Amino acid sequence: MKFFENARLKKVMNTILLVFTFYIVAAASFSGFFVKWGFLETIGGENNRNSFYAIYDGTAYRPFVNRQLMPKIAKELNEKILHNNAGHIINEYQKGSVIPSIYPKAKIEPRLSTEYHLVYFMCVLFMMLSMFIWREIGIELTGSGIAGILTAVIFAIIFPILETVGGYFYDFGELLFFSSAVLFACKGWWLALIVLVPIAEYNKESFLFFSVTLFPFLAAKLGNKKATLAILSAVIFSGLTYLYISNIYAGNTGGSTEFHLMRHIEQISDNWFHSEITYGMPIGQGAYLPHILIVLWIVCNAWKNLPLQWKHHIYFALAINIPLYLLFCWPGEIRNLSMLYMGFIAMLSIYIKNLITVERRIDF
Repeated sequence: MKFFENARLKKVMNTILLVFTFYIVAAASFSGFFVKWGFLETIGGENNRNSFYAIYDGTAYRPFVNRQLMPKIAKELNEKILHNNAGHIINEYQKGSVIPSIYPKAKIEPRLSTEYHLVYFMCVLFMMLSMFIWREIGIELTGSGIAGILTAVIFAIIFPILETVGGYFYDFGELLFFSSAVLFACKGWWLALIVLVPIAEYNKESFLFFSVTLFPFLAAKLGNKKATLAILSAVIFSGLTYLYISNIYAGNTGGSTEFHLMRHIEQISDNWFHSEITYGMPIGQGAYLPHILIVLWIVCNAWKNLPLQWKHHIYFALAINIPLYLLFCWPGEIRNLSMLYMGFIAMLSIYIKNLITVERRIDF
């Protein structure tokens, strides 16, 4: 028994259990997403404009074709795996691939089978890494390890619900890069943030706008002048990266944006009680009214305890994300409100900590 009471052993075992838990939850979350959307490889005709294969081949419509990071990483990994004669590892997995069993409609083209599987694994890894960041943010805000863990687990589980009306593999990259950017900004690590910028922008153009919302965190650590210079640098690097990518695919069908304001006006209350299948069960779709009420309840209960820089971050995110969503995003695609995710995660951690504190006061 003394062996199991060793402090160093306890720390190691707690870390192993945490990693295992986050791995299982990340896998479950991704599975919930993948069963709904796959990588859009089964949709034919004009809708093939944004499938994994169309993006990989560079034939997807703009702006979808610009989101090249994960396919490019898969391509590079594949070339290095094959070059080192280690491709049999992936090949052996493909023989017993779980993909057809959880998503029978999946059409995995043999020519890109390895890349497909690598992106599949990448999504789970990105979710898992994001969970560690959310845990860290939760602990920073509440001082509670339990609140941090529960925050990470709960948001990971509800993420497939947010992938409603549409869902894409690069959303997992966006999630990781937004989370990393907030962590770097909260720590005042402006140089790490600048290094992250072109990578995140290569994944999705939304990072250019999201980088502006980081100003309150940097200002709290570095002061307004240095924070302004850091944000300007981030915006410039994001813009240059975007121009580079968009120039490569300038000849593709489509445009830099898609205008959907009129659809929003037409469908302003159409999605309040629609449902779709998530985790094998009917769950609210799009701007589902009960989900909106739950979010409002969490916000109302956590807002007063939220640090000022987080409130300012949310103000920035609302001012940028809501107009972009209404103008350029498909109605009901909650995933396009992703600039608000980090603020919600912060409030969720505070709400959970408040629940834990209340529970401790109750004498059962």
